[in-house]
Amino acid sequence: MMGGEALVGTEFIRQATPQDIDALVDIYIECFPERVSEVFGGPDRRVFIRDYLLVYLALDPPSNWVYVRDSAVVAFIMVPCHYSLWKVMLSRAQLFRCVGHFLKGEYGIPLHLAKRFFSGGFAFTSDPAIKRLQGKPYIHLIAVKATDGKERSRGLLGIGRQLLRWVISEHRKKGIHFCWALVQPTGSRFIPIWKRMGFKMCPISHGACLALLGDPDEDLHLSKSC
Repeated sequence: MMGGEALVGTEFIRQATPQDIDALVDIYIECFPERVSEVFGGPDRRVFIRDYLLVYLALDPPSNWVYVRDSAVVAFIMVPCHYSLWKVMLSRAQLFRCVGHFLKGEYGIPLHLAKRFFSGGFAFTSDPAIKRLQGKPYIHLIAVKATDGKERSRGLLGIGRQLLRWVISEHRKKGIHFCWALVQPTGSRFIPIWKRMGFKMCPISHGACLALLGDPDEDLHLSKSC
């Protein structure tokens, strides 16, 4: 195992690698069907989704983890701490790969993404609370495959919670005591779990919430509703 530890029997957590990408794409499509349709144009845009996840895998490789059961990746979490998106795009030929796939029509014509980018930057949001947090450790994705392929993914229940606890523990070993996540309205059912794990919930725009663990720097002033 690479940077991981056995949990029960053949189940363990290890660092994610680019070789896991196909499994990650499958899990992402299963867990976020609305986002796949809204952002990428549908599950048939696998190359688009693949490039997106590869970029995030490269942002901060030691902060990406997968949960393995019976030799298969069934869940993953991405929590970048030290990252520069421009630096990543200019390394490992990522920019050339993305541009090449775009020119070949693999991305379709994502005019909606261009609009969101110009209004909100790489975070795709103009919300000032989120913009102030950019650059700080954040929980970008937690995705857990449904057990039988029929039931809805349990997300932060079970495996998802184990992954989150694992990452928080690993970060604290490195002296990192703050992280944040954006909880969309579709994930509101997990808010009690975020709270039980010590996160402070702060309502922001469009029914979303910020989940904050620890204390951001003193210069960060969030909404008084926190």
